[in-house]
Amino acid sequence: MIGCAPLDPPRFYRGLHGLALVGVMCAGALSGCAPAMNWREIRGDQSGVVASFPCKPDLHVRQVKLEGLDGTSLPMALRVCEAGEHTFAMTEVDVQDPARVPVVMKNLLIAYAGNVGAQARAGARQDWAVKGMTPQPDGGRWRFDGAMPSGRAVQAETGLASRGTVIVQVNVSGPSVQAEVAKQFFEGFVFSVP
Repeated sequence: MIGCAPLDPPRFYRGLHGLALVGVMCAGALSGCAPAMNWREIRGDQSGVVASFPCKPDLHVRQVKLEGLDGTSLPMALRVCEAGEHTFAMTEVDVQDPARVPVVMKNLLIAYAGNVGAQARAGARQDWAVKGMTPQPDGGRWRFDGAMPSGRAVQAETGLASRGTVIVQVNVSGPSVQAEVAKQFFEGFVFSVP
């Protein structure tokens, strides 16, 4: 398994782009990952989301200034881990106003695509229904092909869903993301009933 590249603290603390980048920094070559997967249930703090991760994620919480919110600083929680040479990540942010949800969703998607040096594939957007979510026209799931700053190729899948004013973004990335791994990861998300 390839280890994570060290974080660049100044960039990490700049907010959204640093958090989104963490989800792709550890991409490595994929080879026979099934034995490396140890699926477990993880509960989010803000949204009531229950997620299925194949590894124990580290938790990072930072105040971030989100694009499109006029400099508003909000706490964002990131859970991230590496298994089978894939990187798995989930972020949660409460934007505190329903009108902000579509703006932030669009900006999270743009930031993530930029961080993996990608363009969305034609027809790559697909519906992503998460049990208990608040329907949003800007929610869904996307697949990207891109390149890291080193020039190394990366495949990435990201999903955006919300519950009330809390947005959850989940990502899996690596040089080659296996369809069955992505399916299990994305289908493992539900919003628990209060």
